[in-house]
Amino acid sequence: MTNLASIFTTIENASNHVEELATQIIEAIREAQASTLADFNEMVSDAYREKNWSQQVGRPAEDSTLLAAPPTIRNYVSTIRKAYKMDLDVMGFATMFDIRKAVRMQRQPVHGQQVAQRELKGIRLTSKNKPNGGLWHDLVLLWEHLPEVDKETLETKLQKLLAQFTKKADISLAA
Repeated sequence: MTNLASIFTTIENASNHVEELATQIIEAIREAQASTLADFNEMVSDAYREKNWSQQVGRPAEDSTLLAAPPTIRNYVSTIRKAYKMDLDVMGFATMFDIRKAVRMQRQPVHGQQVAQRELKGIRLTSKNKPNGGLWHDLVLLWEHLPEVDKETLETKLQKLLAQFTKKADISLAA
């Protein structure tokens, strides 16, 4: 009979080893002085190209000679990209666990922090002072920094756009 505890021990040991290897990603970032997301993206592109991995989102086309990057690698890259977008000091972290923890903490509202208004439910600001290129993120960021009189103007114009395109979408947005 197979002993589940011994299987768990083997998985635990492998996981700890992978985590140690992942820490080398941070070391490579430090060595390259990749202090920005653009610097890191360039490192990732070079590594993907060297490994013959596709840089497109999703699986490579059937006729492509490129391979899909392993999910674990994509997960580490994604986590580090999130950290850069959140203006975290990626080079200052000791382990990937520390980066994941910081990203998770940044995403969770701190006790006493204002929770998003009902109208903004589902939209999360990753940076309170810097656009990230995401249309809705940047719109909410703009909204948060506008004077009240300008908020009213923006809201009026957005309501008009919503009404215009609702007709074209042939749906009812009545609450």
